[in-house]
Amino acid sequence: MVKLAVVPTRGNAGGKFFPSTGLLALTPVKVEGIVRTRLDDDRRPLQARSIEVAVRCYESRIGRVGVLHTNVLAEYRQTLWEKPRAADFEDVADTDLPFKIVVPQRTKGLSTQNYQNYRVYWRVEATFNHLPMTGLGTRQVKGFELALTRYDSPRPQQPPAPPTYSTTHGARALALEHLVSLPSTAAGPLDIIPISVRLRPIGDDNAKVVSVAIMVQRRVLVSDAAAAS
Repeated sequence: MVKLAVVPTRGNAGGKFFPSTGLLALTPVKVEGIVRTRLDDDRRPLQARSIEVAVRCYESRIGRVGVLHTNVLAEYRQTLWEKPRAADFEDVADTDLPFKIVVPQRTKGLSTQNYQNYRVYWRVEATFNHLPMTGLGTRQVKGFELALTRYDSPRPQQPPAPPTYSTTHGARALALEHLVSLPSTAAGPLDIIPISVRLRPIGDDNAKVVSVAIMVQRRVLVSDAAAAS
């Protein structure tokens, strides 16, 4: 049996996140480490096909019973070791395989984020593809999460069309014209969102608006057509 591990070149992975350098989407992000294999107490090598390492950005839809659907938004992969072409497998014993993966400035990966039913996260993962074994299958995977946040500015948006009045019918057949003005810039956590609402009763000069309630919702759409696992 052979044990698989991923260790950073600098720092330690004893916490929740694997160390990295750089600012996502502002500068390249570098992830450096060592994929390590060590023989177990039986000291028997394991026949394998390849050893790979990858940095991936995932998005997951979460339900009551766990993860319902997962997409890979971005992937950067390296093959660190591979069997000879003429052989089906090759013995793997104690070995250290250094790696350096660079996430480019222009990446489709998003910021790490967690919601009740949606999650985006980055991981560095080592995969050991070996001979089929009872209880283990054909591969071992070890990895850690990366704490990455995008630092790029929002894309410029087209100026919104001038708002126009719309008509709605409320209680007691009262007709109202309403106009809602929304901001055209992006908003973040704890930001104040300026929204103006204008109401104009139609056909009843004595009608009065007692109260107006506004609710802002954030909706996340996960494409089922994307690559899933």
